[in-house]
Amino acid sequence: MDICTSLQRQHSLIEERVQSQDIEITQLKTRVNTLEDNEKRREGFAQEDAPNTEEMDQGEDLLLGDTVKDSDKSADKGSDS
Repeated sequence: MDICTSLQRQHSLIEERVQSQDIEITQLKTRVNTLEDNEKRREGFAQEDAPNTEEMDQGEDLLLGDTVKDSDKSADKGSDS
């Protein structure tokens, strides 16, 4: 009879652990889904707010080209004197 009682207790403890683990797993899944949703939203905002890099690169080339031309002009003026 003691063996049966002991086994029943062990079974009850195992059931409690399984139930608590199920609850924890459910909570973690919910958290993961929430984090994934937040990440998707951030990526969406980042893509909407992201500047067009091709346009920026072209603009930088123009600015750099103007700077080089200006520095060439000032160097030419200095050599004339």
